[in-house]
Amino acid sequence: MSRTHRPRRRRTLATLLTLGLVAAAPLAAPEAAQARARADLTVTSTTAPASATISKAFGVETKVRNAGLGKSKATTVRYYLSKDAKKDRGDRALGGSARLKALIGGTSWDVTARVTVPKGTAPGTYYVLACIEADAGPARNDCKAPKRKTRVLPLAGDGSISGEITLRDVGEVPDDGGILAWDRTSTVGIRMDVEGDSYDAEFSDAGSRYTYTGEQHLAAGGSCPEFDDTTESGEGGFVWTGDPYTDDIHGAFTHTSRGSVRIGLFIYYDYTWTFGDCESSHTQSGERLNVVSIEFEEVSRTASSITYKADNWEAEMGMDSNWDTIEGTITFQLD
Repeated sequence: MSRTHRPRRRRTLATLLTLGLVAAAPLAAPEAAQARARADLTVTSTTAPASATISKAFGVETKVRNAGLGKSKATTVRYYLSKDAKKDRGDRALGGSARLKALIGGTSWDVTARVTVPKGTAPGTYYVLACIEADAGPARNDCKAPKRKTRVLPLAGDGSISGEITLRDVGEVPDDGGILAWDRTSTVGIRMDVEGDSYDAEFSDAGSRYTYTGEQHLAAGGSCPEFDDTTESGEGGFVWTGDPYTDDIHGAFTHTSRGSVRIGLFIYYDYTWTFGDCESSHTQSGERLNVVSIEFEEVSRTASSITYKADNWEAEMGMDSNWDTIEGTITFQLD
């Protein structure tokens, strides 16, 4: 009897072991599901300005996507200066960060940060690297840099502007049966002290001077030809007291990087005008004013200086200037 029942016990035991394995299998399923539902934050794009000044805040825009299925935790996006667009120990951390909210799987979020290049950073070109502080996903997509580099400029400070420019106005036009021709030149030696940073900088005259010469003639034909001759001359310094309503010279940076500067000049000169014909002539003299506002653009830069060249200019109240060309350069030199 006992031999008859032993195989039946074995089958029962085998059946129980099999059922136990089947019952235990579902215990591993939640872990696999949890792995599949893990968050994966990815920096998809970063936008930084073309230039930034040491110790001056600037904006960086970053787009982050949760490429995973699970919901991410709120975290922080931090920024670094990198020479090769790859996160490593040689990168320099920027001051400031952006807070990133929790994202459900498959969604994106744009974050904007105000960051600052720390003092002691060497001027040069860098990638502005945006990196997610904490992420459960692959490390390879936690950081991203813009396609173009950002130029880090030295800290702006007090300094001076100097240089010499030459303004020319030459031409001729038909006039009442004759030819009216003119030739005017003004040479300006600019010397200005600068205090403060960028838009807040105060420009004061430090001995700027100018010379001005000009002549205009009308050559007409006929038995009793008309004539119209003007001679012009002037020289001296510019009145400057710090009052923008009375000063003859003005200056201002027109870009936070100091990559452009505007200089305004009031150039006074004397004139003598003689006109008439073969029967009579008249002479008139007095003082005239030429107003010119010149926009200078950067052409070169070092760690302590910026050199500019005249890019465009206009007369008073935004009217077209009579100057045809402006040659020469001016240089801003840090103290």
